[in-house]
Amino acid sequence: MLLLASLSAQGQQSYWHKVEFDSQRSATNLSAVAQYFTLDKDAFGRVLRGATTARGATIVEIPNAEGQLISYHITPTQVLSDELAQKYPSILTFEGVGIEDNSQRIRFTFSDFGLDAIMHQNLHYAFVEAEEHGGNLYRVYYYSDTEKIPLQCTTLAAQLPQPSPTQRPTYQTKSCTTHLSHRYSLHPPIH
Repeated sequence: MLLLASLSAQGQQSYWHKVEFDSQRSATNLSAVAQYFTLDKDAFGRVLRGATTARGATIVEIPNAEGQLISYHITPTQVLSDELAQKYPSILTFEGVGIEDNSQRIRFTFSDFGLDAIMHQNLHYAFVEAEEHGGNLYRVYYYSDTEKIPLQCTTLAAQLPQPSPTQRPTYQTKSCTTHLSHRYSLHPPIH
């Protein structure tokens, strides 16, 4: 039985691969502190679809912000209404508990667009999110690292043409963004 568990863990591990990050691929300052992985979405999806029909807990590995693969017992959760779940059957949601340390918690969503995850341990939050739209390259980082990214809002020096001499001058502004997207509003807080 131990041999079977070992082989199963090795098979699951093959869907994540750590990669070195090319700093020109991202506009965020997270590239210095985040860990980067590629995900074989098809292999990962097969494991997750098996979890939705399995009676026992399924084990998956998901990288943490330190670059280590953490094993979790996961169970499906329903965060979508029945109507939305029927309309979007490819959206799967799960929650999990760390195998080696049960203070490690995870909630995640997996769909055709990839994985979005939030991990929690000892009052520290970490995120797994796609670096690109294909859902094959992922960055993993601590929430506390995003607080160090400066938000820059600037005003262009040139005035825009004025429609009326009685109107005050207006200026065009650049958009304010940190290029981070947290798409976790579907998930209730982790306790």
